[in-house]
Amino acid sequence: MRNGKIVYQGSAGTRSTTTGGHVDADTVFPIFSVGKLFVATLIFEQVEAGTIDLDSPASRYVSGMPPAWSAITVRQFLSQVSGVPDFFDTSDLNKPFPVNRSAMFEQLRDVPLAEVPGTRSRYTLTNTVVLCAILEAVSGKPAAELIRRRLIDRLELRNIWLDRAEVPANRLAGSYHGERGALVPDQPIDWPDYTKSFSDVHATAGDLAHFLDAVADGFFVRRSTLDQLWRPYAFANGNTGIFANAWEYGESGAWREVGHDGGAKLRVRTLF
Repeated sequence: MRNGKIVYQGSAGTRSTTTGGHVDADTVFPIFSVGKLFVATLIFEQVEAGTIDLDSPASRYVSGMPPAWSAITVRQFLSQVSGVPDFFDTSDLNKPFPVNRSAMFEQLRDVPLAEVPGTRSRYTLTNTVVLCAILEAVSGKPAAELIRRRLIDRLELRNIWLDRAEVPANRLAGSYHGERGALVPDQPIDWPDYTKSFSDVHATAGDLAHFLDAVADGFFVRRSTLDQLWRPYAFANGNTGIFANAWEYGESGAWREVGHDGGAKLRVRTLF
């Protein structure tokens, strides 16, 4: 959003599967990790309500995590500085995922931390799995239900889906990658259920923009809360991290920007 106006930027990474390239307002796109902003917004709501303390260990809310994670704070998970390892082989997404979150924790129980917590930005989906576990612990409801009821339904959005299988096939844009000078269709990733609500999200450009606009306008949490949370993680050496409590952060002149990238194919930003 710039000066109160929504700005759309196209990408060569998507193409309609139904009209050979034609894209309109009803086209539904995979938004990949941009869906993590739904989880972040729910966390912000709970922080404002006093239900979640960002500087408390995540283990205060979630049991069963690897012992080495016991002192890592919610803020460190939220800002991608926890140092926890990935729970899958990032070079081969065809390999089986852990069947559920408990199995993921067990698989990583004896795996060393990749970084000392709070010392370096290191992006991994594991962080968001933990954040979903925190939300479910304090609410007693599945993360997907919270996203649907607290965010999507409240804005009366009808064009956001948390599972590719639910998207009308005639509206879905295909996702492609370049290979030897040609566009090659991406193979859909069979994400496990405990990640679908933030990794298998699909939306029209309009509904996604409406959500981002509502966040910036203070619909979900007060603007004063956003002002405190949209600040990059501060390291002990005086440097700052890439993320401002789950939102990618940047500055350009008098402008600050927050948002997220998705699947190396799209980027959304709110400028203020």
